[in-house]
Amino acid sequence: MGELYQNYAQFFYLMFTSIVLILLLSRYERLSETLSQLIRVRSQLHSKQVVEILQKIKKSVFTLKEGVEVFNDIFGWSILFTIFSCVSRTLIYINIIIKHSEVRDSQVALSYYHDCCRILISWVGILSTILLCGSILKKCDEILAKTYRLEVQFSFYENKEMQVFIDAVLHNRPEFRAARFFSIDRSTLFSVLNSLTTFLLVMIQFKQM
Repeated sequence: MGELYQNYAQFFYLMFTSIVLILLLSRYERLSETLSQLIRVRSQLHSKQVVEILQKIKKSVFTLKEGVEVFNDIFGWSILFTIFSCVSRTLIYINIIIKHSEVRDSQVALSYYHDCCRILISWVGILSTILLCGSILKKCDEILAKTYRLEVQFSFYENKEMQVFIDAVLHNRPEFRAARFFSIDRSTLFSVLNSLTTFLLVMIQFKQM
């Protein structure tokens, strides 16, 4: 019963994590699109209008940064435990398959296949979380690149405001963390797979001994 509750809670957190990340990504995409529109219509706007738009975008950057910090506080531990749980369970079942090949022919094979499906769902959730975090970070890089493109079109008065805006974007970049132990980006996936492969090689060596 306790294991079923754990699996349900893990699945719920994975689903809710992906939903929140999709919402954050949509907000960053909207900021990027706003900057693109500003670049296109820059020549048709007065300096005051441009500054007002930049100030609104800057407030959104601050708000999204706070949202990412809240996300880390709520989901950081669950992401960390999900990664550790998924890796450990994967190693356990690979070890069972390696050392007990008769399991595939026994009556409990269905139970092992069921557990493997749950592990696969957990891996899909982890992959989704990592890729969404990476997409948000990539979108922030696009926002910064568009900001630098916009800077060359500004007058002296506007350029002062632009420098303030650039500093705000640079110092409020989102950083996703797993309970403050490590950052979550696309490289996290390769780190996890590297650790999994290392333990797997050790297991195979012990089997041969």
